[in-house]
Amino acid sequence: MNHRRHQAQHAAGSLEFIQSGPVVVQPVEQLRVDPIIEKDIDGPNSLPLRIDRENPMLGRYSAARRVARTLYLGSAPTQDATKKGLEDRQIKLGCVQPGETSGTFGDALRKLADQATYLYVDGSRYWYATQPSVNRLAEERAERYHPEDVTEEIRRRLAEEAKNRGDFSKVHSCPAGSSDVVDEPEAKLVILSPDYPHSAKTDSSAGRQAAAEILNRGSAGRSCGNMLVFLAADKTRFVDLDKAVRSYLAWKSIESEAEPLNLDTFQSNQVKQRLANSDQAVRGRIPETYVWLLAPGQKCPVQGQKFPPIEWQEHRLQGQEWLAERASKKLKNDGLLITSMAGAVLRFEIDQVPLWRGNHVGVKLLVDDFAKYLYLPRVKNAQVILDAIQDGVGRLT
Repeated sequence: MNHRRHQAQHAAGSLEFIQSGPVVVQPVEQLRVDPIIEKDIDGPNSLPLRIDRENPMLGRYSAARRVARTLYLGSAPTQDATKKGLEDRQIKLGCVQPGETSGTFGDALRKLADQATYLYVDGSRYWYATQPSVNRLAEERAERYHPEDVTEEIRRRLAEEAKNRGDFSKVHSCPAGSSDVVDEPEAKLVILSPDYPHSAKTDSSAGRQAAAEILNRGSAGRSCGNMLVFLAADKTRFVDLDKAVRSYLAWKSIESEAEPLNLDTFQSNQVKQRLANSDQAVRGRIPETYVWLLAPGQKCPVQGQKFPPIEWQEHRLQGQEWLAERASKKLKNDGLLITSMAGAVLRFEIDQVPLWRGNHVGVKLLVDDFAKYLYLPRVKNAQVILDAIQDGVGRLT
């Protein structure tokens, strides 16, 4: 093992060692190996060189190139290889030098495994082969997907998210237009389509404009505008979600075509594993991307003056819970969604505007007021008002 480590570390300095060292590649095989070296090991446009350039921490040690060279020496493709590849610990041992940490080379190995064309992985063993791996096929397919294919997959997953409502009475997922969002006196979360992302403090963002259009309900107007809040994707983070979805769609298509592609047992298992990993990546990216909660509000009007303009509050969500759960938790903590109200609080709101019609106000009219006017507290549903009335009339004061 010490001898191999010594060889690998010297190989990191010059690829000439590959041809003059103990690993002998037959002339016929050399023609098949040259493209591998150029693309996946140490060519001027090779993947390891690009990874080192894009990751300063790896580039500091030429980690990706050293891993690729070490791995090549231990798995140079030959016809009579009986046991394929090296274990990850062997690869790290062949790379690390005094004062360096093996984790740096482990990170480089993972990046190579995700992107290399000729690199195969089976559990903890890695090797180069003369035939392209399914990684390359997946990469090519991922690049070819139309943006609408990606958007459709995200919509499908958001529809699954909408089944969990949190403290909202309803969750609308990617409505095609304002008419698809029902106008009822119940608090609703509207998850905007990925076509309408939002950027922080940007009034003209696609997400803000889409939310305003749904709130206004076109020219028809909306009677229960105070019942709506909106959830939009972050424009910057959407890039990562798009990449994850493309990878998932690519691996899914390869799995469905395993027989026409003539995949062997190892390749089929690899496809299943990568499909599971990419699916999990998409699941994690969605809550990381849909982080902007947009809540419309308004200052309390002064009698005799025009209604103040609508003010949009934006809140950045955190966590990995269901989207509606995160949104409702944030709104409740900030007092922007009321699930229970004391009678005294209700009386204060009625007196402040005031909402009295003479010396009284009808219960249904009061419920409609809370559902419509953005300057009033946003309540979950009419039952919150009814419970507050019951609490108020039951007090001796």
